[in-house]
Amino acid sequence: MKTVPVIIFILLAGHLLVSCNDAQSEKATLPVKSTKKSSKKRIRVLCSQSATHAFSEKYKKDQFRITVTGDSMLTATVRFDIINYKNKKIYTESFPATNLLNYDISATAPDNEKEQFIKQRVKEFFYEENFRYPAVHTDDKFGADYSNKKYWEAIKADRSAIGFYYLLGEEDGKSIAWSKKLKKVVLYFNCC
Repeated sequence: MKTVPVIIFILLAGHLLVSCNDAQSEKATLPVKSTKKSSKKRIRVLCSQSATHAFSEKYKKDQFRITVTGDSMLTATVRFDIINYKNKKIYTESFPATNLLNYDISATAPDNEKEQFIKQRVKEFFYEENFRYPAVHTDDKFGADYSNKKYWEAIKADRSAIGFYYLLGEEDGKSIAWSKKLKKVVLYFNCC
């Protein structure tokens, strides 16, 4: 009879040993909390402008946004986004804020005048005269040096396409439109 308590003792000890090992292995798989603080840099918005305008659909309004971020206007980055009426981003472009300078201001102008010029360009970016309907008129001619034929033809064929024009730098004029056929915003004309 002395063997029964010994066997029970061995079984209980074995069970405890296995249970402790299971607990140890569970602890090893738990995620370790990091004590290192994340160093997220805050983005400083220097100026911005937004507008709603028909673009991807003739009778629906899309949101156009331009935001200048950075430490100063002359070293900042500009982000241009178009969010459609379904709240889906359909276009984004980033470029240096100095790309908003052009022939209308002297390259030797003082920095404060250049900064004010950039702010004014941001303010005027979505003026109504920058939108064109239809995007390509029937008498507009295709220019191989300035257009992608596939994009040009897709926009010209769609009489409801609305174009948007903006100028970067001194001679980088861009005309974009939503192509229903290609289901994306396309640069259909790019010239001086």
